[in-house]
Amino acid sequence: MTTAVIDKLLAAADRYADHPFLLTRKESITYAEAWAVIHKLAAAVESVAGDAPLVGVLAQRDVSAYYGTLAVIAAGRGYVSMTAKNPAERLRKIVQRAELKTVIVGDGMEDVFLDVFHNFSWSVTGIAVTPQDTSRQTKGQATLVDMTAAPQDKPQRVRSVQGDDILYLLFTSGSTGEPKGVPVSNGNVSAYLDFVCHQYGYGLGDKVSQTFDLSFDLSVHDMLCTWTTGAALVPFTDGDLLSPARLLRDMGVTCWFSVPSQAALMARMRLLKPGAFPDLRVSLFCGEALPVRTAEDWSAAAPNGIVENLYGPTEATIAITRYAWTKESAHAARRGLVPIGVAFDGQCACPSAEGELMLSGSQVFKGYWNDPETTAQKLSDAGYHTGDLVECDDNGVLHFVGRMDSQIKLRGHRIELSEVESVLRNVAGTDMAVALAWPTADGEVLGITAVVAGAGSTGDIQECMRQHVPPYMVPARIVFMDVLPRNTSGKIDRKDILNRLARAEREKAA
Repeated sequence: MTTAVIDKLLAAADRYADHPFLLTRKESITYAEAWAVIHKLAAAVESVAGDAPLVGVLAQRDVSAYYGTLAVIAAGRGYVSMTAKNPAERLRKIVQRAELKTVIVGDGMEDVFLDVFHNFSWSVTGIAVTPQDTSRQTKGQATLVDMTAAPQDKPQRVRSVQGDDILYLLFTSGSTGEPKGVPVSNGNVSAYLDFVCHQYGYGLGDKVSQTFDLSFDLSVHDMLCTWTTGAALVPFTDGDLLSPARLLRDMGVTCWFSVPSQAALMARMRLLKPGAFPDLRVSLFCGEALPVRTAEDWSAAAPNGIVENLYGPTEATIAITRYAWTKESAHAARRGLVPIGVAFDGQCACPSAEGELMLSGSQVFKGYWNDPETTAQKLSDAGYHTGDLVECDDNGVLHFVGRMDSQIKLRGHRIELSEVESVLRNVAGTDMAVALAWPTADGEVLGITAVVAGAGSTGDIQECMRQHVPPYMVPARIVFMDVLPRNTSGKIDRKDILNRLARAEREKAA
């Protein structure tokens, strides 16, 4: 099997040239039409990026973002996705950490690019996906160029891509308060695609949902499982995801992939009626624990397909274990959660003596970006230390128990509460502040609650935090207490605070 993902993409582009590449309510774009733009954009990357191994993609979740992402891959580089939802400070940190000098700029992001990157210590060139009114726009160190200046012909493969070459560099929440870079190689992703595309039979005629922002690694599944097999991508906008049932039905989506909380939201909105989605043949969930109740509701709504729970940290390339949910398997659940299952073929997932899940195999990354200290802490001869506590039942099936640290999953996003606290304490001007996973329900974290000693303005704290962290890391609720309780060790007593929050909630409900 080839380890260069671009070879898989190009083979599909040639074979399925006249078939749908992307479908929306308003348009259908063929593989041939899409790759005509992608090749041109890749040529622009070649002419601008020099020998740089990484190129950024600053875009909203739209067609220009997909073109930009594939163009970077086609140019033999690794892409660094930067969602426009991130505050300017975080975007600057990502560019600095990745040492990016070239960024593809999606539709409507031109002014954001110039404003964010104009005061860098080095020059940053932005390649606009959509032709601009002028050929060049410059603001300080940021220069925006038009891709129409690129050669017209389909570019030749000018560089060889090896299995160890980075396909994408994704920045996750870091316990030190700084984004943590996870480089994922062509070989890692190729191993994932070889298993998953075969296991679930992606191919011509499939219509695959796209529900994730491109800075979330689960988006890689949507894009590459689709465009290496001849399937068509069906993007769901943020607006669509508020009530996605109609678009899912109207577009005849056959393969669904989302975080479990998306399905739980649909259940609460009474959108998971029995038989609601007869066209679905594959429904996959990943990114957070899957409650049994949610699996049951979704299975009833999609009676003609399979429902599977996937598990995997970014470091293990999207997902690395699976569990097929059926009514007959309901007895295997523990704590009201669907098991995370067994490892993909060729991969290894097993608990240590302490119960920590260890991962190894061709999907597991080789170390953090320019961070040998963290790499040494998380990678050993035994494999990757996930920090997730698991149990293994008599059938060899893995069950998620909890975390060994303060990391949580919220709507699929991996969040270090210590990073939230670092920003919170700086903004609130006090060390007596904590960030807690609250409330929770059925094993699912529903939000982040900040508790701060003293008095203050909820709106002011939230607004200041939005300037430093992504929206999903800003506490939805801020509670002020005169004094934060301490335990016998003199530390802030988080358990006591959680009990107080729960008690206040019960009293309010009464």
